[in-house]
Amino acid sequence: MSDHAAINRAYSLVWSDEHAAYVVVPEGTRRRGKAGRAALGTAVTLAALLGSGAALADPALPSGGRVTAGAASIGTSGSTLTVNQSTARTAIDWNSFSIGAGATVNFVQPNASSVALNRVVGNEGSLLDGALNANGQVFVLNPNGVLIGRTGQVDTAGFVASTLNLSDAEFMAGRSSFSAGGSKGSVINLGTIVSKDGGYAALLGQQVRNEGTITAKLGTAVLAAGDRVSLNFNGDSLVGVTVDQATLGALVQNKQAILVDGGLVVLTAKGLDAVLATVVNNTGEIRAQTISNHEGRVFLLGDGGSVNVAGSIDASAPNGGNGGFVETSGPKVRVAEGASISTRAPAGRNGNWLIDPTDFTIAATGGDMSGAALSGNLQNGSVTIQSSAGAGGTNGNVYVNDAVNWGANTTLTLQAQHNIYVYANITATGASGQLAFQYGQGAVASGNTSSYTLYGAQINLRAGPNFSTKLGSDGAVTNWTVITSLGSAGSSTDTDLQGVVGSGNYVLGADIAAGATAGWNAGLGFAPLSLTGNFDGFGHKIDGLTINKPTNDFNGLFGSSSGTIQNLGLTNANVTSCVSYWLRCI
Repeated sequence: MSDHAAINRAYSLVWSDEHAAYVVVPEGTRRRGKAGRAALGTAVTLAALLGSGAALADPALPSGGRVTAGAASIGTSGSTLTVNQSTARTAIDWNSFSIGAGATVNFVQPNASSVALNRVVGNEGSLLDGALNANGQVFVLNPNGVLIGRTGQVDTAGFVASTLNLSDAEFMAGRSSFSAGGSKGSVINLGTIVSKDGGYAALLGQQVRNEGTITAKLGTAVLAAGDRVSLNFNGDSLVGVTVDQATLGALVQNKQAILVDGGLVVLTAKGLDAVLATVVNNTGEIRAQTISNHEGRVFLLGDGGSVNVAGSIDASAPNGGNGGFVETSGPKVRVAEGASISTRAPAGRNGNWLIDPTDFTIAATGGDMSGAALSGNLQNGSVTIQSSAGAGGTNGNVYVNDAVNWGANTTLTLQAQHNIYVYANITATGASGQLAFQYGQGAVASGNTSSYTLYGAQINLRAGPNFSTKLGSDGAVTNWTVITSLGSAGSSTDTDLQGVVGSGNYVLGADIAAGATAGWNAGLGFAPLSLTGNFDGFGHKIDGLTINKPTNDFNGLFGSSSGTIQNLGLTNANVTSCVSYWLRCI
C-alpha cells in the first residue's frame, strides 16, 4: 500500500465551529455540522487539504476514470491530467475527483457546446484546490460533496458542481434534471469560478454556499437547493432553473461575489421542513449590471421558507441602457438595514425590485423592512411590494408603520392581495416620484371590498400624475392628479385646487394655504367645486378658505359632488352661506 493511499484512508474533512473552517481530522472522528455548515463528511486526500506545501511527491489528481458514454481518452503528465473528448457528450465515472493545489485538470473538447459529465462513484468528497480548465462544459457530480477550495480555479464555458445525480441515458439525451438519490452532501465554493462570456455556473445540492467569486459575463449563475433540480437550456445558454422536489434543511447562501453583468442570477431553495425552513441568504455582492443593452436579472426565491436580503444586489445600468430586474420572493422576506439593491439607470429607464412575501410590514423595528431601508433603496430604482395571503393566518396585507421618504424619480408600488394600511407618512419629493396602491388583488374587482386606509398619516407627493390605484385583479388602473397649490380666482387648469373640474380623480400632495381667497371675486372668495369624480386629501388640510355666497344653495368647498371625499381637513375656514352640513348648504 502506498503512503498516498494510506493518507486517503486516515483523514477526513469536517467543519469546525471553533475555527469556522473545514479542518483535517482522523477518519474515526465523529462528524457533525449545522445548517449552512454541513461537513462534506467523506475522506479526502491530505495533499488536497494542505495544498502545495504538503509533504507529498505529487499533488492530488482524479483517479480511476472510466468512460461510460461517448468517447474520450485520459492521460496524466506530472501534476496535469488531460481529458481529450472526441464526442459532443461524454460521461466518465471516477473513483475520486479532487485537484490539489498546484495540480491541473484540462478538458480538451470539440467545441464550447461539448459537455463532459464526471461522476464520482467512490466514497470521497471532491476538493478542487487546483485548476480545472475546459473549452467546453464540465459537470462534476459527487453525492459526498464538492468543495472548491480557496486556491481552486475553474475556467470553462459552463460548469455544474452538484451532489445530485444525472444518469448517462438522461445526460446523453440532452436532459438536465438532477436528482438526489439519498445524497446529503454540500456544494461550497471558496475559490474562483469563471465562465466564458455567455456561459454559466451552477451549484446544485441540498445545501449550497458561495464564499468565493463566480463570474459569468452575459451568462447565468445558479445556486439551487432541493432533491430534484432541472436546468433549463436554450441551446448552450442556461436560461433558468426549476427546483422540482423539496429537501430537508434546504439552504442557499451567497457570502462573497457573484458577477454576471448582462446576465441572469438565480438563488433558489425548496424545503420540506417547517422547523429548518428553507432559507435563501445573501450577505455578499451580486452584480448583474446592464451591458450592451442586455439588462441584468437577479432572483432570490425561497419556496416554503424565508429569504434574507442583505449585502448588495446591483442590476443597475451605469453605462447606458435601462435598469434590470430584481426579485426577492418567499413566504417571508426580510431586508436588513444597509442592504443595497439598485436598478438605477441614469441615462435610461430605471428598473424594478419586486419584494414578494405573504404579508409585509414596514416598521422601524420588528417588521420585515424599515422605512429607512426602503427609502434608501428607492433612491436606486423603483420598488414593488407584493403581498399575498398564505399559510399561518397571513392575510396578504401591506402595513406602512414607519415613515418612507425618497427624492429620486422612482415609483413605490404597494400591491396587496387584500388591504393596505398606512400608519406613517409616505413622502416622494422627486418631480416624478410616484406612488401606486393596488389592493384586493386576490379577487376580481366586482364586489371587492378591499381598500387602502390612512390612520393619522399623510402622503406627500409632487404635483402631477404621480398617484394611481387599482382595485381587483381584473380592475383598471385609475390615475389621480396630485394637487399641491391653491391656484387663482377663476382657474380651470385642472392642476390646482380652484381648477378642479369635472369627473377627474384628485389627491392633495401637500397642505394648502387658502388665505388669499378672502380677496377673490370682489369678496365672494373661492368658487365652490362641482365634482363627479373622487377627492382624497391624503391627510392634508386646507387652511383659511373663504367663501362668501349667502344666497348660494350649493355652497362649501364642494358645491356638488357624487364621488368619494376622504382624508381631508379644513382649518380656519370662513364660509358664509345657509346652514352648512358636511361642507354643503342644506
